[in-house]
Amino acid sequence: MGRAGGATGPRTDPDRTILAIAARQHGVVSRSQLLRGGVPPHAIDYRLGMGRLRRLHRGVYGTGPVTPRYQREVAALFACGDEAVLSHHTASALWGLTPVPPRNAPVDVTSTRHVRGPRQGVRFHRVCRLDRDEIDHRHGLPVTTPARTLLDIGCCIDSVELERALARAERSRVVMRDDVEAVLARYPRRRGAMALRVVLRAPGGPTLTALRRKPVSSG
Repeated sequence: MGRAGGATGPRTDPDRTILAIAARQHGVVSRSQLLRGGVPPHAIDYRLGMGRLRRLHRGVYGTGPVTPRYQREVAALFACGDEAVLSHHTASALWGLTPVPPRNAPVDVTSTRHVRGPRQGVRFHRVCRLDRDEIDHRHGLPVTTPARTLLDIGCCIDSVELERALARAERSRVVMRDDVEAVLARYPRRRGAMALRVVLRAPGGPTLTALRRKPVSSG
């Protein structure tokens, strides 16, 4: 997802530029991208007034009559800056560890940078540390790795739900036990670490125990 990109050229067809950028970003464009692409401010404002661009966040717009599947997630990333990644419940659903949340649920975003002001529909998490090996991509979107995601949701869901999430992660092979142990070693006192450690080291492991109690819908 090219949050810093945009078309260039002294003479630009505004609609063509907008569509070209939006096509690779799940129907989302930012004002700064359009300006860099040669779309003048009055052309952006005109399309906002006509409803051909929809304001999703400050300086972040949706395009087209149909809302693409991951438009809210992409818009949340734009609203929170270049260093932002999807995390917590949003990341867990993207990895298939927990059911897909309702469409009106906030999008979880994590960054090491401060974000000024609230973002409607976004649940922002600022952290002191997020290493590169804790970031991956899913459906072209930057997202915390399954192991880091399990750690993050460890403080947000109950032990049964966490056990099911870990069971699904192991069954689908999106995470290895060593990856989870590594993230626990890196953040031994982080919120969620104790809950994840208990589930991980339970006698017999989480796989059959969690899935037998209540099968999880694939969403």
